[in-house]
Amino acid sequence: MWYDIFNAVLDKHAPIVTKRVKRDRQPEWFNNEIAYARKMREKYHKLGMWSEFKFWRNRTKHIIDESKRNFYSKMVKDSKASKDLWKCIRSLNPSQQEKPYELLNEDGVKTNNVSDICNVFNKFFTSCVENLRTDRCMSKTHDYAKLNQFVQKKFTKSEQVKFSIPPVTINGLFNEMIKLDINKSTGSDNIGPKILKLSAPFITSSLTYIFNRIIDTSTLPSVLKNARVTPVF
Repeated sequence: MWYDIFNAVLDKHAPIVTKRVKRDRQPEWFNNEIAYARKMREKYHKLGMWSEFKFWRNRTKHIIDESKRNFYSKMVKDSKASKDLWKCIRSLNPSQQEKPYELLNEDGVKTNNVSDICNVFNKFFTSCVENLRTDRCMSKTHDYAKLNQFVQKKFTKSEQVKFSIPPVTINGLFNEMIKLDINKSTGSDNIGPKILKLSAPFITSSLTYIFNRIIDTSTLPSVLKNARVTPVF
């Protein structure tokens, strides 16, 4: 219920919007002056004011060329390591896109289909344990006397071995939430660390109650049992 209420508030005040993005990030030589010149160029192009459009088109190109020249000159001059220098060179001459990955399937046929590659990896990792068990079948006549003796030395009957989780405090949870790294990825609940960090003053109390109930009842909500598994190849 807490999850649904929190998402309802987010949908009302911070709904998900779709925005067209030409690239993930702007180049390092890009600045506000270039953005303004581009905006003016597009403005006069839409209005059909060709004289003004040509001026801002040429102005935009001039600013971009000047910004690139200054940026790369400074980068080469200040490069103290070969890594930085090669980064500069590669940005001037970007390499072609890499060919798609290829993998041999069970039939020995090469495939670059992403779905087929994922299925091959999935089948391998889900069956590798069983294959190891088959190849290295353990004997049922193992002597565990030494192991039992070791355990008895560590945990004698006179000792009371207990495991307990201390209750969560509001201040403690708040201090941890404001330390969240907003650059970390979002979990299966689709609530990012930035949102949690911003809303910490308002949700810490309710989360503290939920966490303490989890500890008291030794029960984890089903929504927290989900995991996102992404194959990397």
